[in-house]
Parts: sequence; structure tokens; C-alpha cells
Amino acid sequence: MTTKHAGGAQSVLSADKPRPLATPTEIAEYLGTTVAALAQQRYRGEGAPYKLLGRRIRYDWAEVTAWVQANTVECA
Repeated sequence: MTTKHAGGAQSVLSADKPRPLATPTEIAEYLGTTVAALAQQRYRGEGAPYKLLGRRIRYDWAEVTAWVQANTVECA
């Protein structure tokens, strides 16, 4: 897919290109919670899967959305 930006510049968006890893702040906003709550979930071994890159915590968007789907409760 090609998109035009102001000034006529074009960029190519690829469906194959992975989304960048998310910060705890981005995930907290997405889930409607706090960064501190995510930290508690990591400490207890609960919550969405995360990656520890050096001292930085990052989340893979695909893993977070899969975790949300796996934790969806449907009423009978």
C-alpha cells in the first residue's frame, strides 16, 4: 500500500513489517490500567507476556492482543 504525505512524499506501508515493541505506558493505556498494575502483574507472574531487553520492559503487540483474546470471558 502506498500513501501520500503532505508535500507529495510517498511511503510504502507493508503488512509484513512487524509493529514496534510497546512500552509499559502504551500497554497500560491500551488495557485501561496503570504502569504500576502491570509491574505487579509481572512480579506475580501474571498478565500479558513481556520481554526484558537489558533493563527495559517491552511488550509485543501480537502477544498482548492474543493474551486479551485468551482471557475473554463469554457469558453462557
